[in-house]
Amino acid sequence: MAETIQSLEQQKQLFITRVPQKITQAKQLIAEHDPATFEPISEGYSGKWFDSDYGGVQQRWLLIRSEQATKREQKTLDKKY
Repeated sequence: MAETIQSLEQQKQLFITRVPQKITQAKQLIAEHDPATFEPISEGYSGKWFDSDYGGVQQRWLLIRSEQATKREQKTLDKKY
């Protein structure tokens, strides 16, 4: 993954992508930040911007919280219990 990011940077390409939760930095952001501190984006969505240097390339990541996804997640947990 880091190699791809570096290649895009060398080509001066701008890109938008979903950051996989396998990336340690993404896991840390999710674990360390309370969704209650996120700013509203649109109805049912909130988010917060973070600077990253993943793969040695300066990036901006937007961590998004969806109310609908949170409800689905809660239903799944309730079923498992």
